[in-house]
Amino acid sequence: MKILFVISSLEAGGAERVLTQLATHWADDKGHEVHIVIFRPQGTDSFYPLSSKVKLHTLGDLKRNGASFLSWGKRFMSSLWGLRLFIKKLNPDHVVSFVNVINIVTLLTTLGLKKPLIISERVDPRYHNITLLGNFLRRILYPLATKLIVQGDYIASYFPYLKGRVFIIPNPVSVPSSISSKKETKRLIHVGRLTPQKGQDILLKAFAKALKSAPNWHLDLYGQGAEKENLESLTKELGLQNNVTFQGVTKNIQEKVSEASVFCFPSRFEGFPNALSEAMALGLPVVASDCGGNLELVQHEENGLICPIDDVDAFAKALARLMTQPDYGEKLGNQAKKSMKKFSKKTAFEKWDEVISRV
Repeated sequence: MKILFVISSLEAGGAERVLTQLATHWADDKGHEVHIVIFRPQGTDSFYPLSSKVKLHTLGDLKRNGASFLSWGKRFMSSLWGLRLFIKKLNPDHVVSFVNVINIVTLLTTLGLKKPLIISERVDPRYHNITLLGNFLRRILYPLATKLIVQGDYIASYFPYLKGRVFIIPNPVSVPSSISSKKETKRLIHVGRLTPQKGQDILLKAFAKALKSAPNWHLDLYGQGAEKENLESLTKELGLQNNVTFQGVTKNIQEKVSEASVFCFPSRFEGFPNALSEAMALGLPVVASDCGGNLELVQHEENGLICPIDDVDAFAKALARLMTQPDYGEKLGNQAKKSMKKFSKKTAFEKWDEVISRV
């Protein structure tokens, strides 16, 4: 079977990691011929491990990057036409697209080609702004897809007009058995792109308050993004320069998470949060906001603590509780680890295998 994936890039991110894992599974375990198209300059590699059997192809960058509208429009249309020609030449048995904008692009470029197309929505569409035009195109084009994969019931409920074609497949959660949380340091950790969605501004403000109850703690933020300068300015404004470190991106993130004692995740919206699920699988106690994706994983005071979105005071109290009560954190962390076992790679891949075999 010949399978083509389409995604914007293979940079660090949840959708990118799941796609590379799935592509490797289908190439190595199932013996399929697997190709990936990304919209990045030639020579771009995958941030995550990818089977050598998977063939990676690059087309022009879809980002505007400061170009004039006319220049960007020409480049955008050239990339779309290039994708259509590539699909016609490759002639895959299945096309699998990841993330909303790329789903729309792929649906447009495959019009009339009569190719089975599986699209995957990776974040809550209620809050992820893709412009009025994007929302309009999603509404009229998504019904043309063969199947839609989402990560939870709350996302599936957004697409009642696709009833019967929506499949729920949570992300696989996998951590090496050799890595487990030690919870021996006075360190909090957050992992995520530095964007308004992830709520790092709320975390910094909450941490400043929590430090009054538990001084000498440190917060590490892993990730990169457009909000870095604003967040660094907020850190200085709050007087946290000696207590907060922006660590950037690392490929051994699970080891870094295991070295912390509390995982913080104040997102404003989520799909299936990989960073949160992996921290829980490592046995860390977590404090998370009550957005849809987080609530799929965390049950308040059973395997973690939940706070209202954008509630600095509530988040600060939850952090202080775990920073000052290590035994309680140990209890929550143990329950978190147990609760993640149902999201195994094996289970997720079997569901994807079933979908692809039934198309």
